[in-house]
Amino acid sequence: MKKIRIIIADVPAMLRDIVAEIIAAEPDLAIVDAIPNNADVKAAVRRSRADVVITQQADSEASFDNTALLYARHPLKVIAITGNAREGLLYDLRPHCESLGELSAAALVAAIRGAAQSAG
Repeated sequence: MKKIRIIIADVPAMLRDIVAEIIAAEPDLAIVDAIPNNADVKAAVRRSRADVVITQQADSEASFDNTALLYARHPLKVIAITGNAREGLLYDLRPHCESLGELSAAALVAAIRGAAQSAG
């Protein structure tokens, strides 16, 4: 089984730990890097050949400000967890953004799998 390669970038420690725990429970998901900020994320994506980057965004109304990240590796998907950690947004190169609605562990895992499947 090919694992979906995930980078967690610029996510507060508590949320990062929660997301990592959710991902660790899934046999087809693997965290390949965790980066404390977005400064080195493009290099990490290229180095690790990540399929999905999970990051945090202030709110669901803010526009994605790192479009260049999507060009770091094709096809790469970015999942942005909003500041309240209850909603998520999926970004890809269409450009396309869809609301993931309220986030639960199951919804986050489904979003990761869906992002990776549509990418490959």
